[in-house]
Amino acid sequence: MAFTNPILAGEELNRTGIRSENYVAGQSGWRIANDGAAEFDNVGLRGNLWVPTITLAGQDLGTRLNNLPKGVIAYINGYPTVQTTSEIQVMSLDADIVTGRYYEAFLTNLTTDIQTGADSVEFKMRWTFGNPPPALTTSSDIVANGLRQSIFNQTVLRFSFWSGATARLRLGVFMASLNGSNVRTWAPGTGASLVLVDHGTAPYAHPGQGVIGSGVPPRVLKEWTITANDSRAFNGDGTRRTDSRINDMVAGDWQNGRGNQRGWFSFSSADQTQLDDLIGVPAADVLIAEVYLWNLQWRQATDDGYVTLGFHNTSDFFLYVGEPPGGIPNVYNPYVIGGGGWLSILPGGSVPSNFLDSMRDGYLNGFMVGNSPFGPQYCGVFDGNNAGAATPKLHMKYWK
Repeated sequence: MAFTNPILAGEELNRTGIRSENYVAGQSGWRIANDGAAEFDNVGLRGNLWVPTITLAGQDLGTRLNNLPKGVIAYINGYPTVQTTSEIQVMSLDADIVTGRYYEAFLTNLTTDIQTGADSVEFKMRWTFGNPPPALTTSSDIVANGLRQSIFNQTVLRFSFWSGATARLRLGVFMASLNGSNVRTWAPGTGASLVLVDHGTAPYAHPGQGVIGSGVPPRVLKEWTITANDSRAFNGDGTRRTDSRINDMVAGDWQNGRGNQRGWFSFSSADQTQLDDLIGVPAADVLIAEVYLWNLQWRQATDDGYVTLGFHNTSDFFLYVGEPPGGIPNVYNPYVIGGGGWLSILPGGSVPSNFLDSMRDGYLNGFMVGNSPFGPQYCGVFDGNNAGAATPKLHMKYWK
C-alpha cells in the first residue's frame, strides 16, 4: 500500500524541507529547504565549486579581499649610471592607484661615487598624477628627500600616502648636486630598487599624513566635433555677397569685379564651452585638430587647388553686411581640390604653431577662408553652414 503523504514525489520535495533529527539552526545537524536554502556542518566537494557571491562575517568576499593589501604593485631594480652638476632623473616607475587605498613608496641601495666635496648631493622622489600622468621633470612635486648625502652614504627614501583619486601615478628618483660639482650614481650589490607597495584600504585620510590625488582630478581624453552655425561670403570691398553664394565660403579673386573675396564661418555661443575647454591645453596633449571643408568648384587661370585657411576670434554676432570680421589670415595653405574633406591643423609642415595656439589661448571663435598666394586669378567656392553634412566643422581630440 502506497504512502498517503509522501515526502518525495519522484525528485520533487513535497514538504517545505527536510532536516536531521538533531537540527538546530546555526548549531547542529543539517537541513535542506525546498526553496534551495541548505545548512550543513561540514561539506566535502570532489569537483568544482561555483557560487555567485560568498559572504563572510556579513561582508561580500570580493569586497573583503579587495580591502586587503595587494603587496608590491610596481617595482624596478637596476644599476643606473647617470651624472650631473645640477639635477637629473635616475629611475622611475608607473602604477595605477585607487581612491581610498594606502600606499608606500621606497628607494633603497643607491649612493654616489664621485664628489668634489662631502655632503653635496640630494636624492629626491618626485611624482606626477593623471590619465596619463605628465612627464617627470626637475620641477615635478617632491614627496621625499634624502638630504645631503655624502660619498658612499646609502640613500633610503620612503613615502606613505593615502590616495584621494583613481588614476596613474608616476614616481621618479632624481639626483641633485648641491654645489655644482660633478656627481654620479652608484648602486652596489644587487642594485638599486624603487618599489611601490599597496597596503590595502585605509579607513580614512588623516590630514597631514600624505594624500596624493585629493583635489587633483585625473586627466581625461576628450573628443568632440562642432559644426559652423554661420558662414558668409564678402566681396573685396568688404560688402557681403547677396547672390546665391551669400552663405558659401568664397575664397580668391576671379575677373568678375568682386575683388579679393573672403569667406568666414563661426560657431554658436552654445559651442563656446567646448572652445573654452581648449584654453591652456599643452600642445603635446592635442592628438587631433582638424577642420572640415567641402570644395564645390574651382575657377582658375594658372594655379589651382590651394586655399588659405585662417582663424579669428570674432563671434557670429558681428558677422553682418558691410563689416567683414577681423582676424588672423594667411596662416595655412592646404591643397584642396576635388571634394575636399578634413584638413589637419596640427603644427608641423606648412601649419604654423600659432594656428593651434589660437585655440589654446582662447582666441578661436571661427575660421577664415581666403585667397591663396599661389596665383591671383582664381576663385574657390566651399560649402557653408546650410550644406547639411558638408557644413564646415572643427574636430578636436585631446587630454585634459
